Amino acid sequence: GLCARQDADGSAVLLSGGADGKVLSWDCSDGTIKDGRFAADTVQLTSPFASAKKKPPAIRALDYSMEMDRILIGTNNCDVVEVADGEIEILMDGHAGDIWGVATHPANPSVFASVADSGHLHLVDADEHKMIDVLALNWKPRAVTFSNEPIDGSYHIAVGGAQGMVRILDEDNLEILKEIKDSKQGISDIKYSPDNTMMAVATYDAWIDIYSVTNGYKKIARCTGHSATVRGIDWNDDSTTLMSNSNDYEMLYWDARTGAQIINPKLFGYVHYYTYTCMLGFPVMGIWHPEADGTDVNSLNRSHNEQLLVTSDDHGRVKLFNYPCVIDDAPAKVYTGHSSHVMCVRFNCDEIGRA
Repeated sequence: GLCARQDADGSAVLLSGGADGKVLSWDCSDGTIKDGRFAADTVQLTSPFASAKKKPPAIRALDYSMEMDRILIGTNNCDVVEVADGEIEILMDGHAGDIWGVATHPANPSVFASVADSGHLHLVDADEHKMIDVLALNWKPRAVTFSNEPIDGSYHIAVGGAQGMVRILDEDNLEILKEIKDSKQGISDIKYSPDNTMMAVATYDAWIDIYSVTNGYKKIARCTGHSATVRGIDWNDDSTTLMSNSNDYEMLYWDARTGAQIINPKLFGYVHYYTYTCMLGFPVMGIWHPEADGTDVNSLNRSHNEQLLVTSDDHGRVKLFNYPCVIDDAPAKVYTGHSSHVMCVRFNCDEIGRA
């Protein structure tokens, strides 16, 4: 990036930003640029990762405000950085790739985790617009979730990857607690049971694996029966059954402790689900518009107070519906702003129902 400025004394300065993460202030007061002649100290951006081996972010754009005497920088990591009086402040920590998963903290409404094709997990404070922590996974993640309650003193974060890896992290320091590799094709969704004793992992292999959290994440069951990628899973309130939907528009039900398919769920009567993220079912049938082909909607989430329903789709839209949503092509408030697919949308944990 390049940007010209004029100082208060009338001297001209050319600002340049490079792939080395440096902003140089060239003294152009005589109309020329000379090697080593600078009007100010070099500004050096650093990697947000602790490892010194990580390269600093490359500068892609920069601008200067004469009124505020500040430099604004955009990087290849989609970060926005402000420099004032030599002090560097990160205004926005971005992902350098498509964002696939978002999970909101079960107790703190301002905290969320996000994962992207850049292979990074970000833990963010939305109210402060600050990144709390960041972790390089070294593989492409596809799903992320928090445990519903603290486990041994802190919440766990489970991340699933496109290559089938599941990594369990400590929220406090993002330390790796457990790594699991039972999928060959990749992870599509992860959910902890409401009682926090089990974790369900949906896969592109068309099966769902169940793990015992209290037993060190030991696998206790596998649910097989889908013939396509499992897109979403939800637990019922007492953590005994699972609901799942797949890419071939199939909705199945499972005994979580044995992995057996429940062939006739009507025998159990009405079952209330702790979360509702599956994109099929009577309570959400109204999300589909007449021209939908079944793949348009990428994500769905019911609010915790069960009054609202939110979806995100291939057209860059976020839609807000009343819940239950049972009218054909139900009316919705439509929010635009994304320029491409929106892969995930989630409500936070407070009763305001912010998405």
